[in-house]
Amino acid sequence: MVSNTYQRKPTVGIIGSGFSGVCAAVQLKEKLGIKATIIEMEDDIGGTWNVNKYPGCACDVPSHLYSLSFSPNPNWSENYSSQPEIYAYFRSVGKKYDIYSQTRFKTRAVNATWLEDSQQWKVEVRAILKWDTQGNYEEGPSEYLYFDIIYGAIGPFGVPHFPELYDNFKGQVVHTAKWNISLEELTNKRVAVVGSGSSGIQVIPKIAPYAKSLVSYQRTPAWVMPRRQFKYSEWVKKLFTWFPIIMWLHRCSIYVLNELRIVGFVYYNVVGPIFKAVLSYHMGRVLKKRGRKDLIPKVIPKYSPGCKRITMSENYLETLAQDNVHVINEKIVQVDGNKLITSTGETHEVDVLVLATGYKVQEFLGHFDAYGKNGTSLKSLWRGEFPKTLHGMSAAGFPNCFFLLGPNTGLGHNSVVTMIEIQTQYTVKCIDYMIKNNIASLDVKEEVQEKWVKRLQKDLKQTVWAGQCDSWYMNSAGHITALWSGSVTSYWWKTRKPNMSSYNAVGYIDKKHSL
Repeated sequence: MVSNTYQRKPTVGIIGSGFSGVCAAVQLKEKLGIKATIIEMEDDIGGTWNVNKYPGCACDVPSHLYSLSFSPNPNWSENYSSQPEIYAYFRSVGKKYDIYSQTRFKTRAVNATWLEDSQQWKVEVRAILKWDTQGNYEEGPSEYLYFDIIYGAIGPFGVPHFPELYDNFKGQVVHTAKWNISLEELTNKRVAVVGSGSSGIQVIPKIAPYAKSLVSYQRTPAWVMPRRQFKYSEWVKKLFTWFPIIMWLHRCSIYVLNELRIVGFVYYNVVGPIFKAVLSYHMGRVLKKRGRKDLIPKVIPKYSPGCKRITMSENYLETLAQDNVHVINEKIVQVDGNKLITSTGETHEVDVLVLATGYKVQEFLGHFDAYGKNGTSLKSLWRGEFPKTLHGMSAAGFPNCFFLLGPNTGLGHNSVVTMIEIQTQYTVKCIDYMIKNNIASLDVKEEVQEKWVKRLQKDLKQTVWAGQCDSWYMNSAGHITALWSGSVTSYWWKTRKPNMSSYNAVGYIDKKHSL
């Protein structure tokens, strides 16, 4: 028997204060009057935009779309904003909605355990006492918090990937996610950058002018599109401020244009060859114009555009063509002091090693784990397998646990902030239903989850992401786990209204019942 009643509002814990956590906290407070407790490891809100401070760090989605629809910013300075401006936006939203007063900073949520008798989550937390440059930390003793509902708003970019191979490097090592060196300190230094993803492509143009030499190690090069960067004039900012409808229409136009890109990923057999030819021409033209035709076979990928994330830059290819920059496609197999040795035996001695090696994206829960019914570990359940969920937001056996930007809800073509808002609306509707119907918990029915997963897997196999390339979209078993299979609009349509018959419910009565 569950003795509690929902005469009061349910208690809610949110793990993480990036876009997902902040969006959920605001909507719960604004729509349901629930002041959730946010648990955040860092010293401020912002998630990845608080942590990543490497030179050149920026978003590859236009600013007016990469922002919360309920808190638009008419004063974005550029089409694609840099980290400092996005971080400042976060802080302004946090102050506007009083997010700081409900956040426990420098606190790690270690795990959460479902208590069947009380229909609550018991969350173990520890204070973070000290960080080091590799993401390790010292913690205080455990304490326990109890919530009726929890949100996993951790996001995919929480745990930096530090390859063990470089542990014995004798020079200075810096990861883009833990940047702790000034550009001036790189003056006349021999620098190596490992990685060709977004962070590598953004940081190389910034540090190359300072370095004596720069070696770019990229086993698999990235497709690079020209970035249409421009500044918003003061009169445009005023126009957006005075007439918000114009800013909203601008946002909608960006959304629609980005949404159309899904065609190239889903129907890549038709569109892909054309897109590949266009990008190849662009990249080749830039390199030829700078007299570096020799870089074409090293820099232009062989795989279909979109199989790995397409990057944007207006100066990356130009930087690779500079005399002090060298591109190496071979794998680094050995580190000897300050020397990096590749599979072909090519050796370079460097002073500073920059790791643009990304994150452990497949660790969906980051440093956290959840133990559901029968003590099942969610991390163990998902590790190496296709992570089974309903809509990427709930998992069978883990009642009252919602994920934001969880498995198979990331995007390769549009703004994930829109996905976060769609998911938040869905979960808030679920909680509202629970309150109005005196329900203690909701748990996804396994048969409903299985049906969703089978359809999702079938759809994903038809996309470019299932192509012949390794990417962080896939886990070790070759399952695409990071991305949604279609357009944002299609996801909204499927989740616009929760189907409560998809859940088993426990009411505040003497027995369980299904909706």
